[in-house]
Amino acid sequence: MDEIANPHDTYFRESFGRSEIAKDFLRVHLPEEVLAEVDLDSLEISKDTYVSPDLRAIYSDLVYRVGWREQPLAVYVLFEHKSRPEHWTQLQRHRSQG
Repeated sequence: MDEIANPHDTYFRESFGRSEIAKDFLRVHLPEEVLAEVDLDSLEISKDTYVSPDLRAIYSDLVYRVGWREQPLAVYVLFEHKSRPEHWTQLQRHRSQG
């Protein structure tokens, strides 16, 4: 059997690339006041990515589009798998925004 090069990235993309899982995730993690404004039934999974090529081995991202006030709104999800808790995780995330 072939080994998957980045199993965590593959799992993330396969799981969160399904609209029903993405909707459930957003329902749990978005603030109530945001959920009141967005139409999760209009959710579309975009092919866009914003992680630079040199950081793709570290981060995985997905972009969803939902209806908001009669216009599209992009919801960006950045995922990094950690094998154990790390103190500097929040600081590491800023590395992907440069």
